[in-house]
Order: sequence, then structure tokens, then C-alpha cells
Amino acid sequence: TRFAFDPRDSMSDWRVQSDALDLRFQAEGVHKEHVNARFLASRFSQVYGRFSGSLTISGLPSSIQAMGFVEDHYAKW
Repeated sequence: TRFAFDPRDSMSDWRVQSDALDLRFQAEGVHKEHVNARFLASRFSQVYGRFSGSLTISGLPSSIQAMGFVEDHYAKW
């Protein structure tokens, strides 16, 4: 599965794709947390919004319209 998005702008559109999946994610809001404690660091964005696109199972495509989340998380330990 491939996630394509602009890491500098988590509210921009995301694409989620695989051999059977082709989704567009439109952000509606975000929860962010950034911590830098010298030896530990975390940059976290949890974005909620709407998925639209298709899922193909056994050669039959199905339309997808759903609410959900995507997440970008960097951690240094």
C-alpha cells in the first residue's frame, strides 16, 4: 500500500493506493503533537476526513465513501 501526501501540509489531499485500492482522502481536521526532549522526539499528525474511491475484489470494483483517519508519525528514541 502506498500513501502519497505532502508531509509539510497534512491537511492537503492524500492518496492511498495498492493493486486493489485507489482512494482519495480529503482532510477535515487534524490533531498534532510535537515533542523534542533532546534524546527523544516525536512529530505526530492524526488527520480525520473523508475517503472516496474504489476497492477491487475478485475483479469487481466497489465504490468507497467513508469517514476515517490517516496518520503521519516520526519518532526518535
